[in-house]
Amino acid sequence: MSQDQAEEFLLHVIRSFILSREARPVPPPNLDWSRLAGCVAPCRVAPIFCSLVDKDAAPPHIVQEWESEWAYTLARNTRSLSTLVRISRILEEARLEVVILRGLSVALTAYGDISLRPTSDVDILARPADREAIIRVLASHGMRPERHRRCQTLFEVDELLLEFHWSLLTPRRFQKTIDSEQLISSRLPLDVAGGRIYRLPATMDLIVLVTHAFAHHRLSVMINLIDIALVSTRPDVDWEYLAKWSQAAPLTRMFFLTLTFVDRLFNLGLGQRLEVFGCPPKPAERIAEGYRARLLGNDSLVHFLLRKRGVLMAAEHPCAKLKQVIRFFAKDELDELCAAICTPPPMRLKHSAAKDAITENDKHLHAQNPP
Repeated sequence: MSQDQAEEFLLHVIRSFILSREARPVPPPNLDWSRLAGCVAPCRVAPIFCSLVDKDAAPPHIVQEWESEWAYTLARNTRSLSTLVRISRILEEARLEVVILRGLSVALTAYGDISLRPTSDVDILARPADREAIIRVLASHGMRPERHRRCQTLFEVDELLLEFHWSLLTPRRFQKTIDSEQLISSRLPLDVAGGRIYRLPATMDLIVLVTHAFAHHRLSVMINLIDIALVSTRPDVDWEYLAKWSQAAPLTRMFFLTLTFVDRLFNLGLGQRLEVFGCPPKPAERIAEGYRARLLGNDSLVHFLLRKRGVLMAAEHPCAKLKQVIRFFAKDELDELCAAICTPPPMRLKHSAAKDAITENDKHLHAQNPP
């Protein structure tokens, strides 16, 4: 019973935050606070709980943990924003256009408070053709690349990890589905303390968040799903454009499945809006159960197979479907299968959800700079 209460109260608080409900969530009687704290930590929602849950209702040591995470998030994001303003100014003066992605951008535009959205690095999208110029300009200001990846160049600046993305998605089977130029050319200025940065419009933001959550994290990271929920409930999302864009990509089923999962997880009431995708809801709703089970630690072989069905459904092009079938034999896929079969129930909230979202650099910084 306490496990169900902890799980349901976790979602209740997150729903209240997403839907901006004024009343504070009331904890149920006999709530297992230790179990709840064990759910909150890997989901990285301690700052949200710190801001919403009545501190007199929770045990003092848990309140202290949440307040510590809130303070750390505020300090880190404040420092990240200051660094980002400086980098943006340098690149704008060199006529090199970039746009901020995901974590810090969503914290500013959707959360409305940078202390509520934990981040591990700063993601910046740039044109592939500007790669050498950006590296050269930043080097002239004493900032040199730490390492290069397939579609990224990583800088460590002010003890923060900056990831310059030359392609939005890293997996080869998705790289050509999104035109980075289209995203960068749609950027909007955002004035913040100390200067100006550039963000994406809500519709483009949703494209970035959905594709990243599905292609990179397989809908397993709670904070990414909260990002999607917050942006999808904004009134300035152009759903008709989103449907046409996803059809041309083609990523219609990926978008419909992801948004159906988020809608059902948080009870957002998006059903009518999702009709623009023209997909039957029942298969996606069934597959969403597989993603929910893994997210909340109630995984099984049946749920694993539902998720694989979802991945194949999202791969609309025959070539993409074939690549995905081949990828089922990758080590991480086999590890996921073993975890679904071998880990005994109940309630095994995945710590890998938090681990996926935190870089080794972030762990190092956290150790050096505790809250």
